[in-house]
Amino acid sequence: MRKYVVIVFMLMFFLHPITSVILANSGPVYWEGEPGHSILSVEKNSPIIVQKEELTFDLADDNAIDGKVTALYEMYNPTSELLEVAMVFPYIGNLLYLTQDNITIIANGKMIDYQMFIGDRLDSGDKEELFHFDNIVHSISGEVYEGEHFTNNQVGNLYTIKPIGPTDNTITVDVNFDLESDSEETYFISNGFYSYGWYNNSIELSTRYTGEDIELFVIGEEDINLNIHAYIDNKEDIVDYEVFTQQKEIRDILQNLIDKRTQDFDDMISQEQLYNLYASALDNDLFIYGHSSEQDLFEEAYLQRLILLKYIVEFPPNQLQEVSVTYEITGEMDRTETVDPLYTYEYIFNPANNWHDFHQLSIFITTPDHSPFIVNSSIDLVKLEDNIYTTSVEGLPAEDLFFTLYSKEEVIKNEGPSRSMIAPLLNYSVPILGIFSILVIGAIITRRLKRHQ
Repeated sequence: MRKYVVIVFMLMFFLHPITSVILANSGPVYWEGEPGHSILSVEKNSPIIVQKEELTFDLADDNAIDGKVTALYEMYNPTSELLEVAMVFPYIGNLLYLTQDNITIIANGKMIDYQMFIGDRLDSGDKEELFHFDNIVHSISGEVYEGEHFTNNQVGNLYTIKPIGPTDNTITVDVNFDLESDSEETYFISNGFYSYGWYNNSIELSTRYTGEDIELFVIGEEDINLNIHAYIDNKEDIVDYEVFTQQKEIRDILQNLIDKRTQDFDDMISQEQLYNLYASALDNDLFIYGHSSEQDLFEEAYLQRLILLKYIVEFPPNQLQEVSVTYEITGEMDRTETVDPLYTYEYIFNPANNWHDFHQLSIFITTPDHSPFIVNSSIDLVKLEDNIYTTSVEGLPAEDLFFTLYSKEEVIKNEGPSRSMIAPLLNYSVPILGIFSILVIGAIITRRLKRHQ
């Protein structure tokens, strides 16, 4: 009978994913994009005047919703002094895919160097608040992060577990230990474990041994009693192991984590910024969960966040200076209500309000062949030949820029029931179909068993 139970279980397992894939493929699609930004001055009372900004969107690539933006500024120093002005360019991306090839900053015809500061994650709060000038500037700090739930020089015990046996993923290692009843000040960081459980003050961890480090770093308690069980296939085939204990500071644990991943980051991301990234993530994990793992901390590098590029531009007295920033931008793809996708792009103007004055703005947009028409925008645009749209306005627009591309001049809505009407039916049909299939299979198996009897 066991054989048939397994068959039914496997059919249940495969039935649901296949149905889910069909629903996903036939349903609406929505990808969220991230807006572009103007450059801004760190000094709110800067005398510099923006005489003109020429904003160019090159979206001609037919293979993606990504494109390039170039913001070319003509900036004027009205004073009789040479000014060195610190500027910040807010960029959105993740750290693993950030390279110096993504961003080019040019002043007076020469590329200039910049410092990079890691800002907040986009899921950390309201975007409008996140992109506010004061919050952006507040993110710029060269100081070492100091946690609320630990200090960088705080000492803990690092336990390293080494099974004695093959490293081919056949050895299972289970670890459990108890924390004291008052464990609010006790935290731990695990490495190499793939499962975790917590019941009252009892912690259970488990993994398969592949030769990689299996570690547990505990702060807050001088010593804990680790109950370790290493075995192959079944719990009766016991494997010997060794446990090495040493005291480490938290800064050493975080630095070791950085050293493991240094090769994955561009050289312009400093060790100090990476340390602050992981220290801040650890502080947040300890506050919410009371623990963290190297794997959880590694994930920080994959998340979309605000990345700030700070650089210095010299402005000769009573002269114009050209400054340009070229970078990549990602649009938003939405096919929830239309036959073909809508592609929307955003550009945030408000940081430029911090300059002394802003005179003129020109916009040029080159659209891709698959979606050559701009069907909606926050500003009036004129269509030229070769998929080019343009406009020119005096002063800085009151609203931030957005525009939407489509395959035709008029948006064609989906005919038939909307997704909101269909979704409840689909949600009920999946489990009903699954139950019906299981009953049918069960009946077939029962009949075959009776035949054998």
